[in-house]
Amino acid sequence: MGSHIIGTTGDLAPVVNGMDPATPVVMNEPTVELGADPNRDDGWAIIAETTVLPATADGQIATRDDPAVIVNYLSPEGVSRRLAGVHVLQLSLRQLLVPGVVGPEALPADPRSRRRDALDTYDGDMSRWLLELRAEFETLAEEVQAALDAEHQPFSPGTVRHLRRAIEALREGKQGADAALAFADTCNLARLAYVDNGQPCDTGRVHDVMVYLPDPHLAGGSQESGCRSHATLAVNTILGAELRCDEDGAGNGHPSRW
Repeated sequence: MGSHIIGTTGDLAPVVNGMDPATPVVMNEPTVELGADPNRDDGWAIIAETTVLPATADGQIATRDDPAVIVNYLSPEGVSRRLAGVHVLQLSLRQLLVPGVVGPEALPADPRSRRRDALDTYDGDMSRWLLELRAEFETLAEEVQAALDAEHQPFSPGTVRHLRRAIEALREGKQGADAALAFADTCNLARLAYVDNGQPCDTGRVHDVMVYLPDPHLAGGSQESGCRSHATLAVNTILGAELRCDEDGAGNGHPSRW
């Protein structure tokens, strides 16, 4: 079943028709579709959809304290294993880009949730997290300034002096996040601090290469991916480090040097 916009009880009826009366109902956190302005108050809708969530051994929705289990089931290939699941009716508040139309993708409306999701990215590019952090610094600075400009003057002169310093600190934080963006997309050699020359990785990192690194505690050493500039630095500064690809970037499993 796809996503349904729920405006009346009549809209909900066809969604739940035929469902087990004991089906759990869960409420997701609010989301904002890509392109929609989260600062606007219009375009919000209640969305209903059926989905399957990870389940515990007794068929309850899995949590961090009571994780999901793996179950065996009979498939055309024989006995297979999969994550246990439980069918649920999922409701969520969603800001639509186009009123009346559910878009294909949305992000959490809560900036903290968006930053948490962005921090869990494992592709080496933390640009989205830094952009969210930058926006949060800016939003907080604007909020504090608006409070200082309130007509009813809620703060004493001493409080105002400290809050003005807080605004400056938030603006410096925004500048720091801006500067960090140049280093957001980072190869493993730089991210894991094998090398650090204070320079960002090559733009796009489309020519990342594998570098062999000797390790006295690991037989055969290890290999890490690196952009061209940091791979060159590693080979030139780490005794025994070697490239594991040709200059054109095609891996061949043999040591080579530029």
